[in-house]
Amino acid sequence: MTARKIKTVLILTNSTINLYRFRKELIERLLTDGHSVYLACASDGFEQELKDTGAAYIDTPLNRRGTNLIQEYKLYRQYCRIIREVRPDVILTYTIKPNVYGNLAARRTGTLVVSTITGLGETFMHGGLKGRLIKHLCKWSFKTADCIVFQNTEDEAILRQENIIDKQRILHVPGSGVNLQTHHLLPYPPDATVSFLYVGRIMKAKGVLQLIEATRRLLSEMPNTFTVTLMGFSEGDLQQELEMAENEKIIINAGFQKDIEPFVKTAHCIVLPSYYKEGMNNALLEAAASGRPLIAADISGCREIVDDEYNGFLCKPQDADSLYDCMKRFIELPYKDKVQMGIASRAKAESQFDRNVVIEAMLGAVNHL
Repeated sequence: MTARKIKTVLILTNSTINLYRFRKELIERLLTDGHSVYLACASDGFEQELKDTGAAYIDTPLNRRGTNLIQEYKLYRQYCRIIREVRPDVILTYTIKPNVYGNLAARRTGTLVVSTITGLGETFMHGGLKGRLIKHLCKWSFKTADCIVFQNTEDEAILRQENIIDKQRILHVPGSGVNLQTHHLLPYPPDATVSFLYVGRIMKAKGVLQLIEATRRLLSEMPNTFTVTLMGFSEGDLQQELEMAENEKIIINAGFQKDIEPFVKTAHCIVLPSYYKEGMNNALLEAAASGRPLIAADISGCREIVDDEYNGFLCKPQDADSLYDCMKRFIELPYKDKVQMGIASRAKAESQFDRNVVIEAMLGAVNHL
């Protein structure tokens, strides 16, 4: 049987932001290798940057957290229509809804699929009818996936335990990796008031409530020794608590920023107490590459990046007291130890999380098909 040559690649994901920040180099490599590349995702600020790569962009509205069955069916139908129009040789899917509905649409059209699990998120935190429905959809959709890519071993173990995957081809990659040239080693900020920076979606499952609680307690004991800045989209599930913390001057809310480097440059430490099921947290990867110490929850997708007491500290998930201890320990560290932790972060990024490794693995998966 003659092997099928892959020429046209369709990428399905939830947002232009994530696609540009974490997959741009893969898109550019596919184009350089002579593939036609189509990108289908929701418009949220980086459409022109994606078009500038030379790929074709298809605006594909998607409600990441929506559960309206009619809207979900419309997304599935939209994917079917896009596949019929583009006629891709292979589809790459990222994030849960594109993974589920993209696989179902690909099955209907007989198209090859490589699905990357970028973290199970809140999907497997639901119980009851909703949780069972989500797991059933995953099992049904992944059944015929040609290759499933995992960013950590725990996610694979969960899907196997739930009998969602069985004999599919499995590939492991070190998260989305990090571009070590774009995210270069930044000079460590001067020895002054310690600046903690949170980068990510501002939501309960990312541990923001625990961060506010720990910060409030620290400020009562160690005033004027540190600041905490939050940067990212607000999901709206803790708006009242966020506004209260701002009014009390517990945290600084910088909102979403297209360019995060100026914030990372002045930060002494990146803090992310997420208990959300991460694939491999990109904010931590980028901060590590920039040479910053890290504080994160001891969960899969974070613990792989943070070696406790080497390039940062790990706290217990959903535990404000443990987070308080880690932040206090960091504040009290001698300045030279803070600097050394930043150097250790960069070394770890270079040795374990180079994005080129991920790109070669994904190209290998595509070529294998």
